[in-house]
Amino acid sequence: KAQLHQLQTSKKILEDISGEEVISFRSPALRLSKDSARALIESGYRIDSSVASQRFDMFLSFGGIKKLNWLTAPRLPYRVDENNIFKKGSSPLVEVPLSATLFPYVSTTMRVFPLITNIQRQLLHTETSWNEKPIVFDIHPNEFIDESNEERTIERRSRNPVSYFLQDVIRSKLKVKNLGPAAAPLYEREISYYAQRAYTFLTLKDYCKQKGLLAD
Repeated sequence: KAQLHQLQTSKKILEDISGEEVISFRSPALRLSKDSARALIESGYRIDSSVASQRFDMFLSFGGIKKLNWLTAPRLPYRVDENNIFKKGSSPLVEVPLSATLFPYVSTTMRVFPLITNIQRQLLHTETSWNEKPIVFDIHPNEFIDESNEERTIERRSRNPVSYFLQDVIRSKLKVKNLGPAAAPLYEREISYYAQRAYTFLTLKDYCKQKGLLAD
């Protein structure tokens, strides 16, 4: 009920601001439960992009062990099971998975491990050439803001000293690498790679419409 209330409230706020219906959703930190599908459907969402198929969150991510459902989730866009967002079903909710190659294809990887991202984009391009899977990259506008000189407080989320060191201390220090203006050329490199290969850049809504994934 709490999840449903938050989804309905935030959806209404966004629609009041934009003046348009909001039908696409991405969960903060990509945190989902098996109940998320039903909550999204009841809230009026028709598209989700919070499942990162075949992404392993490793030891640096808090709650990564709870995201193991990603490893068995379908890789291509699919209609979800209303009782389990990580499985195919016949519900009206469409999942367009974020791209991953075990390592997440996201801005954090791009900034912290740019060489890995170089390999990822080539692998993903090869996959798309084979099965037309859409490439979905996750980035946040605030990553282009230089926060390196701001005081950062490391929040302790685990009582386990090893987990605290890896998931809080190390992660906090890594996340500021290439933050701010330094992130722009890295992101431009990603855009240029796909633009040079005649990719089309679309919103999730437009993609699903083109592919006939949105039920009337």
